[in-house]
Amino acid sequence: MLQRHAEQNGKLRFDFIRYKGISVYPDYRNAFIDDKELELTKKEFDILHMLIQNHKRVFTYEQIYESVLF
Repeated sequence: MLQRHAEQNGKLRFDFIRYKGISVYPDYRNAFIDDKELELTKKEFDILHMLIQNHKRVFTYEQIYESVLF
């Protein structure tokens, strides 16, 4: 929805990451599957953002924990 609004207005610019139907807007801490907004806690969003940014990597539980904790 944010992207559609930005495209229609032509005034707003959003940096986002898209992977297989999931869109993550880090500046606004929003995430969508297709056009449905996900309700995520801060830590859930941080984990999703990290995993989407690095979708070709495999992380251990400890790596995820350390990345989100700090």
